[in-house]
Amino acid sequence: MATGEHEDDPNKVLTDDGEEPSFSDPEDYVDNCTDEELIPDLLKVKPVDDDGSHFVIVVDNIPKVGPDRLPKLKAIMGKIFAKFGKVVEEFYPLSNNETKGYCFVEFGSKTNAEEAAVVLNGYKLDKNHTFVVNLENEFEKYNNPEPNFQKPVARPYKDNGNLKSWLLNEECIDQFVMQSGFLDFKAGTYWNTFPEPTLICEKKNWSETSVQWSPQGTYLASVHNQGIALWGGKDFVRINRFCHPNVSSYDISPCEKYIITFSAPKSDNFDSSNSVIVWEIFSGDKKRSFPLNPNMIKSWPYYKWSYDGKFLATLKDETLCIYETEVIWLIAITV
Repeated sequence: MATGEHEDDPNKVLTDDGEEPSFSDPEDYVDNCTDEELIPDLLKVKPVDDDGSHFVIVVDNIPKVGPDRLPKLKAIMGKIFAKFGKVVEEFYPLSNNETKGYCFVEFGSKTNAEEAAVVLNGYKLDKNHTFVVNLENEFEKYNNPEPNFQKPVARPYKDNGNLKSWLLNEECIDQFVMQSGFLDFKAGTYWNTFPEPTLICEKKNWSETSVQWSPQGTYLASVHNQGIALWGGKDFVRINRFCHPNVSSYDISPCEKYIITFSAPKSDNFDSSNSVIVWEIFSGDKKRSFPLNPNMIKSWPYYKWSYDGKFLATLKDETLCIYETEVIWLIAITV
């Protein structure tokens, strides 16, 4: 027998008045939640109108040459640009039958353009020509500065105490760190006393992965989903933190003035320009960022410090790039 249209449904939910509940919003209802709050991850990969400007770099301060020397200039410049990926087009504006001293270069991908802009900015072609490189879409930012810009405010000095206090131990006893547990980590720092170690400080879930001493033992580094934290001093208080979400690798300079962090982009659609960040440890300031495709990393550290931390080098394909860490400025490149 067929079930009647008005027979009770055992799964039907009714209100106290015997009516079916309504899930519609009232006519005057105003939703205060924005898309940025509800779906921030989806908005990051939302398709947008693309004018292609983020594929193009503008290279300023190149030699000004006439028609007879232009082919040679293009050959030299093309060899440099090709190290960063597929070059779609190069354009050298002319004035009075001579190049204007800058050129436009279009790459096959946004990542290639970002990497070229970072690495080649400050590149010395010769003693008279040092490149100044920008992404073409950055000019819009410079032409329309942020209306609510506020000048930086001086930060108060933070006294972290004596970060090498262990050197004052009268018995010259060293310290060590021990970490135990699985998923639920517990780490502790100890004096290497005899016959049993003496506990200095112990924290539960101090780090999401293994902790590590800095090269000179001044800091103890811990890894977290939101970045890296450095601890030190007599009681191992937090000295500074470096916000880099989903950080997977890091490296501290031999002089302990700088730290490099690496976070792989979640997908090709995510911005990769901040994959690698160089930080100043004392201030916590970001010195510079670099784009880096995770597929390029065969081993870590990908960037190598000089013995005193004054220089930073990396090898990309057959290109050796050397930076001065004080300003993170490219001072040499070998193609």
